[in-house]
Amino acid sequence: MDMNSLLIFWMAMFGTLAISLAVLNPVYSILGADLGLRGFWRETMIAVIVSFLQAGVLWAALEVTGLIIGQGLFGSAAVLYVCYKATHSADSVFEGTCAMDGWAIGAVAFTQYGLIVTASCVLPAFLGR
Repeated sequence: MDMNSLLIFWMAMFGTLAISLAVLNPVYSILGADLGLRGFWRETMIAVIVSFLQAGVLWAALEVTGLIIGQGLFGSAAVLYVCYKATHSADSVFEGTCAMDGWAIGAVAFTQYGLIVTASCVLPAFLGR
């Protein structure tokens, strides 16, 4: 595998993460809840870094095992959870609360991977493969 694969993974992870956040934020607002996002530029920087780390996990899993399924997807979801938990902590570390709770982070991860699976099934049909 070459570095182009890592770049493709990064673009895919960033795109699906950005779409997930863009879809979930208004859904949470409609339901009367707050997703816990902290502003466009800050969230963009977090998404860039998190998606790069996720892409690295997937790329490494593909390098080592030849497959992304299994540990690669679990590791990538774990990276998302840890990073979002760390970057969306409350103002006071001692309170033990998080601006983005575990359910919201899980919703982001679930939506992101739903988009990835859907794209992996639909895109080959559109590309004629």
